[in-house]
Amino acid sequence: EVTDMDNSVIDYLFGILGQEFFKPTVEHKRCIGNAADLYEKLKNKLHGSDLADFEKLCENLDGVNAEESEIYFKLGFRFAVKLMAECVL
Repeated sequence: EVTDMDNSVIDYLFGILGQEFFKPTVEHKRCIGNAADLYEKLKNKLHGSDLADFEKLCENLDGVNAEESEIYFKLGFRFAVKLMAECVL
């Protein structure tokens, strides 16, 4: 089902900005690789309740990261809308 929002200017801009905005750096790729390696290493060494606690820790850290990303996105969006409004006035 296609809605009016699917063809909106904002949707179009988000699509373009999302594609061009984030290009992983070598450092980002290195950090992701290191985190994945450490996760697997620790996951394979832990058992029982220690493994469950470790996985719960990782899930909570992912949740915190997602919340912070959403907050920063909303702040950036608000600043962008404010800047656009000020340019129009």
